[in-house]
Amino acid sequence: MIPRKRFDIGFNDIRHGFFSGFRSTNIGELESGIARFWGSHREVLPALSVRSGFDALLTALNLECGSEVLVSALTIKDMAVILQEHGLIPVPVDLDLTRLNIDLCKLSTSVTPKTRAILVAHLFGSLVEMDEIVSFAEKQELLIIEDCAQAFMGKPYRGHSKTDVSMFSFGPIKTASALGGAVLLFRDKTLFHKTRSIQNRWVRQRNWTFQKRALKYALLLILVHPRIYGLMFWLFQFLGFDPESIIHRLARGFRRDSFFQCIRQRPSRALLSLLARRLSSFSDHHLEERRRYGQMAASLLKDGRIPGAKASLHTYWVFPYFSDRPKALIQYLKRHGFDATQYQSSMGVIQPVAGKGEMPNEAQHAFDRMVYLPVYPEVGAHKIKILVQLINAFEHKMD
Repeated sequence: MIPRKRFDIGFNDIRHGFFSGFRSTNIGELESGIARFWGSHREVLPALSVRSGFDALLTALNLECGSEVLVSALTIKDMAVILQEHGLIPVPVDLDLTRLNIDLCKLSTSVTPKTRAILVAHLFGSLVEMDEIVSFAEKQELLIIEDCAQAFMGKPYRGHSKTDVSMFSFGPIKTASALGGAVLLFRDKTLFHKTRSIQNRWVRQRNWTFQKRALKYALLLILVHPRIYGLMFWLFQFLGFDPESIIHRLARGFRRDSFFQCIRQRPSRALLSLLARRLSSFSDHHLEERRRYGQMAASLLKDGRIPGAKASLHTYWVFPYFSDRPKALIQYLKRHGFDATQYQSSMGVIQPVAGKGEMPNEAQHAFDRMVYLPVYPEVGAHKIKILVQLINAFEHKMD
């Protein structure tokens, strides 16, 4: 069975991360190496995760309780949880799904005297067209934060030049994965120093905690080989287990029962060492190949079924597809050896709190119909074309 996604990391990188925990490399040197990748136009703060960096940022901002933050209606659910932990109200702004942009009309009608910031999420490997949003934020005197966790692409985009904070993730399933870690880029030095000071109060993640993660993902890297993955999938089913829940438990990030305790840590030396290595050796060759395969699949599928198909730049970090019968399509594809899924535990539609903002109907409708397809270079053009033919045949039969 073709796995739904491949990890963008190899065994040599994982080995480096594991053994870095035993070395006495200077943490300041590692952070300087990470900063060099991003150039000198911004202040650079490595963090344990985007969630960690965002939490420290909100602590540094110290916005008045009850302040509102406009957020992309479809985003990582934990971002709303973190906002609420700081006494802030996330106000969802619906999306233009063809470009995965915030709907600018909805954005303008969502502002109130209590609005203090905009949190924009770049989704699925596409880039939001930021110029109009930045211009709007400047006129309204709002802080603007970019969540680029799903849109790392190296030199072509390192955050909009007028964004106050841009956040990039290098978690287990991200591009150029370091099995964790994040980088926050700041335009304002004072805000950078405040946020870094908050983070410096936290304990540092133990090297062994990261090394255990490295061992887990070394095993998962073996298990996602198509033959092994298929055998594992059918074995779980035969034994009466739900493969979906097991897969997501294995790839789970932070524990829910101690979420803030988990994220309020500084990155370990081992994590920083692997992140520095991944950035220093980053090449956009694989990214361009992934984009080419994504464009090929999108061109062969029915118009209007690919979110972000008209985005100005899309690298297809994942490949979502809209289906009117998502569960039936998933089962159909699994029977033909393609592991599609509708399950995305970290993503969700942000709902209005206490009547703040409109119901994000477009985002909700899209989320309910979304199926994630295994479209990436390692699948190969021939099998991707077979996948597309299966989907088109399924949709034709359903029409």
